[in-house]
Amino acid sequence: MTTTGTLLAIETSTPCGSLALVAEDGEVLFSRAFESQRSHNSLLFEPLKEVLALGYAFSDIIVGIGPGSYTGVRIGISAAIGVSLASNVRVAGVSSLLALEAAPASGTYHVIGDARRGSYFHAGIRDWKVTVEAAIFTREELIAHLADNTLPVLSCDASPLPIAAAVTSPSAANLARVARSQELDFTATIEPIYLRAPYITIPNVPNVRMQKAGQPTVGRSKPR
Repeated sequence: MTTTGTLLAIETSTPCGSLALVAEDGEVLFSRAFESQRSHNSLLFEPLKEVLALGYAFSDIIVGIGPGSYTGVRIGISAAIGVSLASNVRVAGVSSLLALEAAPASGTYHVIGDARRGSYFHAGIRDWKVTVEAAIFTREELIAHLADNTLPVLSCDASPLPIAAAVTSPSAANLARVARSQELDFTATIEPIYLRAPYITIPNVPNVRMQKAGQPTVGRSKPR
């Protein structure tokens, strides 16, 4: 499903977050950028209140879903859903890799980045569509994977990478513009793009004894 009308876009997948209101003809009616190395939580809501106070009508909300900062993306998604419910408009997620400031006009390029733990990720974009989903490589694998590449290589990481890449970041205004060329699913649950499955620590469960005699103990038992 495509989108028309004025769009409210939220992008918080990198330390350079932004929010924009973009008309159907591409005119940016409102734009704010903010930077935080820790959390966008306190920085996003002031410009969000500001744009809502302007009283512009918008048809849909577009939110960047990464890959990127797990916390940042979750904050953006939560804010988008909250405004969607309060304003009774639709909301959909779009890959943040499609909204990079340094993306070529052709919309065809590679994106690489630091995936931590000594690994890197690569994704392929062609004609403003993600044609190769983000996948994790070792240093050697990434170099071999792009050995014959002739397309631009972009990255949101300023840290050293195995392959030279133009450092850039996604913007909310670009997210709104590229969303118009995507098939959007406004009924789907919006989830971040994970490079790895999220690591969840399960707390220790205290020793709880069942009331009925003979039933096993739940939790860790003491050593005998």
